[in-house]
Amino acid sequence: MTTSEVPFRILPKLTERNAHFWQGGRDGELRFQRCQDCGYYLHPPAVICPRDWSRNIGIEAVSGRAEVLAYSVNHQASSRRSCSRSWAASSRTTCASPPTS
Repeated sequence: MTTSEVPFRILPKLTERNAHFWQGGRDGELRFQRCQDCGYYLHPPAVICPRDWSRNIGIEAVSGRAEVLAYSVNHQASSRRSCSRSWAASSRTTCASPPTS
């Protein structure tokens, strides 16, 4: 693929809350927030656990092995003249196991 064929992508704004996820790939890891009290994985990132309302949230690397329950393909209009709208959907996986040594 040549440079002219690489599609334009808007990069996500890195924040204190999401940097672990977006920069984990640089280190070869898939990282998620996890409630340290009940073990629930949070994605997208949040400040409290939706299961037990704990604020004891940590960052953990996972193996990347899980069952995909659903996925979405989001399209972004290529120009302002396009009147198509994009809708985002989100889903969660059933599990994310810790990395194996």
